[in-house]
Amino acid sequence: MVQFKIGDLVGLKHPNKNKFLKIGIVLKDEKKHIVVNWVSYDKIFFMEKQADIFEELNKCMILGSHVISKPLTKKNLCLLSSI
Repeated sequence: MVQFKIGDLVGLKHPNKNKFLKIGIVLKDEKKHIVVNWVSYDKIFFMEKQADIFEELNKCMILGSHVISKPLTKKNLCLLSSI
């Protein structure tokens, strides 16, 4: 299992395709979870082009800081760059 550290660049990988849905930076590394601040996302996957409302919703709901349980990090979270 990859050990994520503060400052690492990580990507949330699509479960079936070889592409990243979101890319972010690890802000906290706690015992049972990490906090990731997502900085970019796949605009096509998250339906940004379907309606104007999705663009604002995506910025509010998809980007920002999220807590991820460490057991869940091994599923689809990949280390892109380490400090």
